[in-house]
Amino acid sequence: MDGPEGGAAVTAAGFGLKGPRGWAFRGVDVDAAPGSLVAVEGPSGSGRTCLLLALTGRMRASEGEATVDGFRLPKHLAAVRRVSALAHVPG
Repeated sequence: MDGPEGGAAVTAAGFGLKGPRGWAFRGVDVDAAPGSLVAVEGPSGSGRTCLLLALTGRMRASEGEATVDGFRLPKHLAAVRRVSALAHVPG
């Protein structure tokens, strides 16, 4: 595991989150190497924030698999929270 100094690899396969009003996102695949810059874009209400919250251990996904820095989600939510962060970049 690379830890915060070297960045964290992020992978996901068939990742999805279902809320009370339906799917926020579904069938998402991600493969980002440590240190990668990843941009998530889409219209308002498309599930971008929910995806990022799920990949950083702040929301529990409904389906699929994901790992952050080698920690499997949702099994290791606390560990993922320790090695991940979110930042808003206005643009």
